[in-house]
Amino acid sequence: GGSPRHQPSLALSALPWPSSFHRMADADPAPTNPTEYVEWALGKAGGAGKFQIRYLLALGAPWAYSAMLAYVGTFAASATEQELVDCSPGVLGNITTDTFANFSALSNSTTVSCALAVVDCMLPRDQWMYTDEKDTFVAAFSLVCDRSRLSPLVTTLYFFGFMFGVLFWGRVSDRCGRRVAFYLPAVFMQLGVLGMALAPNYAWFAACRMLSGFGNSGFGLTSYVWTSEFLGMDSRSVMSWSPNVWWSVGQMLLSLVAWLIPAWRHLMMALFILGCMFLLYIPVVEESPKWLATQGRLEEAHAVLCRVAEVNGREAPPEPAAVDAEAKEDEPQTASSLQLLDPLLIKRLLIMCFAWFATSIGFVGLSMNAASLPLNSYWANVVSGLTCIPAYMVAGPMIQSPRFGRKGTVAYSFVTCGVCLILSAMFQDSEVVVIVLYYAATAAASLSFAVIYVWASELFPTSLRGTAMGIQSLCARIGAMAAPFVELAGGKAHPEIPLLLFAAPCLAAGFLCMLLPETLGRPLPGTLADVYAENGLLERYDESNSDSEEESETQ
Repeated sequence: GGSPRHQPSLALSALPWPSSFHRMADADPAPTNPTEYVEWALGKAGGAGKFQIRYLLALGAPWAYSAMLAYVGTFAASATEQELVDCSPGVLGNITTDTFANFSALSNSTTVSCALAVVDCMLPRDQWMYTDEKDTFVAAFSLVCDRSRLSPLVTTLYFFGFMFGVLFWGRVSDRCGRRVAFYLPAVFMQLGVLGMALAPNYAWFAACRMLSGFGNSGFGLTSYVWTSEFLGMDSRSVMSWSPNVWWSVGQMLLSLVAWLIPAWRHLMMALFILGCMFLLYIPVVEESPKWLATQGRLEEAHAVLCRVAEVNGREAPPEPAAVDAEAKEDEPQTASSLQLLDPLLIKRLLIMCFAWFATSIGFVGLSMNAASLPLNSYWANVVSGLTCIPAYMVAGPMIQSPRFGRKGTVAYSFVTCGVCLILSAMFQDSEVVVIVLYYAATAAASLSFAVIYVWASELFPTSLRGTAMGIQSLCARIGAMAAPFVELAGGKAHPEIPLLLFAAPCLAAGFLCMLLPETLGRPLPGTLADVYAENGLLERYDESNSDSEEESETQ
């Protein structure tokens, strides 16, 4: 066996069967490995009780709010109507009737009011005005004609801030804990939203939009990791659909809020007030016991688990007094991010980064096509969110099934999405076939997006989970930013080209994912040593670690 300093957990040594975890939960005395102790104690305290339901609700709601911030540009940046200041015959002489959405004459008046279908950039600025400048920031900051490129730049800046945020907040989560990595980004996010509502000019608005993306990234990412670490091993499949359903609910709820509050500044202020409620979590939400265990703070972890047991109506788990002191001292207080370059982890990281990229570029690309549906923006947003929910709901049973598991569900959904897109490109002449294949591909992309969060969080140890999830989420943002450019690749003449370009990474990701291990029925690894242990390579880890220590001493 391995050296006594890095003994594998009892649950890890019995993988992959969930029953081994239940035997460990009923075992007595308490395990001596810190990671194993927390899994065992969580089983004693209840891994699927009232406490977990409260946290699924409390830490699921941030996903709904994150969706509202992500999609708010659908309404705050939508095109606004314009009308001519003067519609007298002299002004109308050189303008075609196609320019107007309608033409209404006021009786007994020498002027008429004409709403323009599009802005006529050939007209001098003093000859037309906005119908209602308060509706969108496009009108407020006059982002039309030669300034029209500045409107989509706001979205790019949002994802730019999001991209750097997932890296930064992932590391903060691993170093400072889940509580800090939840509240700090929430503050940055709220400052950004408030700044957008009060922005005096475009530059201020764009900078605040980027700040909101920077905060929103850590806000959602930490909520997910935090919730999953409070769930028992047999309950973690709920994370395949719960946060994603919250996301769809937030997307649909935004349509109602935007319809009730059409003025963009008022809409932003309403979102700011709504988001402030998450700051009230500070005194009531507990730190993750699994993160505390990786920091050697087992007494604090035990206190949290006692509160879990109290809420779940179960006896408090035994104190960790018997936990091996040598094992506690040996675990690093903060794992170095360089551990992700370990041969066992780097393969997982690279494949999962590509999988996140493929998921995002496919999901976002297909979502863009939804804008062409014959619906107004409010209903199109509702339908887009609604169509994803069935895929999210089947994700739970699929990833718990031994036939599919995490790996099979992600891989098959990627391949299904890719095949549907290829067939859609081949049968462009049949409208019905294209529509059916479009929704099938969208459902498959939604399913992969739902499950990849669960699988990704289980592939990496607790000491590196936040950082690893941040890097993978960064790759997803790159995919989201690339999707609009892929969408324009074929133009109107070749609509099949974007479909093929979206299909290629999905198919590749599906086959690459088959190279990674299944995590169904396995407890979350706490450290890199646990990852080696679950692969039966603990001795190799000990030898590598001993060599590193000898090199350090020689230097």
